[in-house]
Amino acid sequence: MGLYTKLPEDLQEVDVIIAGGGLAGCVVAGRLAEADPGLSILIIEQGPNNYAVPEIIHPGLFPRNLHPTSKHTLFWQGNRSEVLANRRRLFRLGER
Repeated sequence: MGLYTKLPEDLQEVDVIIAGGGLAGCVVAGRLAEADPGLSILIIEQGPNNYAVPEIIHPGLFPRNLHPTSKHTLFWQGNRSEVLANRRRLFRLGER
């Protein structure tokens, strides 16, 4: 198993490719690996390597990612809504 920011040149073929390393993608990869340890599984995730970013790896610092100015989180701003007093809802989409 490896963590790569660029695919190894000698990687020619894998058994399963999973697009997205979020909760669902990682659960699927884990279940497949448990079911058949011989499978080669490639998870493709967007964004930079955040393996050593404190706000990502330390649960106590995670709330910093909920602020709209977070450089580690993607947000989408919804349309104005009358039921929200004509405000726009902000949705957290995932990691950058």
